[in-house]
Amino acid sequence: MHIFPNELDNRNVVALPNTVFVADSTSLPVKHRKKPLTGFKALLIIDLATGEIVGHRVFCTKGPRASIPSRRVVQLFQRALATKQLPEQFIIHTDRGPEFASQAFADFVRQIGAIGSMSNPQRPTDNAVAERTIRTIKHQLLEHTPTLPTAVSALGPLQIALEKRITFWNTQFMSRRAGGTTPSEAHRRLEMQSHKAPDIQLTHANGDRHHTDLQTFKTKAIAEHPYLIISETRLLAQNLANSQAQRFAAIEEKLDRLLAQNKKLSKSVPKLPLRDPASGSIYEWIMNLPREPRCKRLPYMRFRLAITLLRFTGMRANEVGNLQRQQIDSAVRLGHIDVRVTKTKQVHRYVINPSMKKRLRNLEVERDIVFAQHDRIKGTLNPKNWIAFLNIRLKPVGQHFGINLKSHSFRTGFITQLLRICPVQHVASMVGHRDVRSTQVYNRFVPDRTETHRLLEAIHSGPEESVDPNASESTMPSEEPDGPLADAGKTRPKRAPGTERRIRQKGGSRAPARRSNKRSTGGKVR
Repeated sequence: MHIFPNELDNRNVVALPNTVFVADSTSLPVKHRKKPLTGFKALLIIDLATGEIVGHRVFCTKGPRASIPSRRVVQLFQRALATKQLPEQFIIHTDRGPEFASQAFADFVRQIGAIGSMSNPQRPTDNAVAERTIRTIKHQLLEHTPTLPTAVSALGPLQIALEKRITFWNTQFMSRRAGGTTPSEAHRRLEMQSHKAPDIQLTHANGDRHHTDLQTFKTKAIAEHPYLIISETRLLAQNLANSQAQRFAAIEEKLDRLLAQNKKLSKSVPKLPLRDPASGSIYEWIMNLPREPRCKRLPYMRFRLAITLLRFTGMRANEVGNLQRQQIDSAVRLGHIDVRVTKTKQVHRYVINPSMKKRLRNLEVERDIVFAQHDRIKGTLNPKNWIAFLNIRLKPVGQHFGINLKSHSFRTGFITQLLRICPVQHVASMVGHRDVRSTQVYNRFVPDRTETHRLLEAIHSGPEESVDPNASESTMPSEEPDGPLADAGKTRPKRAPGTERRIRQKGGSRAPARRSNKRSTGGKVR
């Protein structure tokens, strides 16, 4: 095996023809009628200056992925370059395929006095022109007439189809690399005007490097790669700069037009409704639903187990779907479960409370049925189908309660409840959010009917009490409701001793003013 260095270095701009030749091979989706294991490959040789295909051939290989014999490759290059007027220095650039890395091909390159060049390993972009040309030719062979036959007994039909397609490419296909003309016409024009370089776009292969100063590019190119011949005409540099300015102005105008269209579309497209948080009453209603006769046992048990984990852990649906039996068993035993977060790719620990342990123990039958056939809760479903599996079964529940209920609604409800009693920083660390702004999005408190009644009863329970303006701070009642909305760790301050007894004796609702510590003696204060 002989490997040449990457002399071309992705400089896919050549001013004159017959200066750089690139080559590549591709497999053809054709079967051999008599030999099923036989494969077919096409080899193309392309002039980098104009994109003209100067050599082509279909070869029969021993397998679909077998390489072309190196002696056949050398013969094709000899026939293709025999009629060309080659300069003193020219390059033959290929990839690192076995047919090009052979010793026979390396000896041929040295014999004709060419500079061998090969792409870097695992870098198809280093041979971008050959790859793109072969892709276009292959697409035309499969989609346009004449098309490739699906099965052949000899190379004749394949060679004829390839010959017609290459003739169309060289003589009728309008190529951007050829300046809007056919490759053959561009080749003839450049050979007649060999002293004048074509109006080309000096653009890097990846499209992110533009050389507007022709003299700078010419000096650098000739210093590093003497085979790049670029005219020093001042008129060419001016035309090149003007063409690039017009091109960038057209691109900018097109982007502005697209942005204006997107702005109009964003106003016309309605936004999807937010997912409502799922409360505990919704979970209990789901768990009390009987299994319908048409519903199979495994999906029913899988849904009950997944909804329980979503409700009491606050995990994402995909994280619940990837849980295994040993993880759930260890959660019941240890009180926590370690899950790899799908977004951050890091392990996060979800704490399991005692009520969750009790519910998981009660779902022993569901666990046995779900993990009897598969090692994960979601089974063989992919992430997209797993989310659809949960949302389809939650849709009638959401319609019953009149809310937009999705699989993520349980995580929304879990975080919403935590935000009512904990700081947002603590909640973000508990649910695995990197940024507290992601946690603040979940701050949507929408109580259901049962919880609303309980809150109203907690607020309006007991007789109304009025406070004397002269009362001390120790006898002032708390202004915060004594119910679910009360902050954790805050208790109602106690009244002074004897206050309740004095209120009942007088039958009023106003507390007496506290006795003054001042004693009057003749109008003076001692």
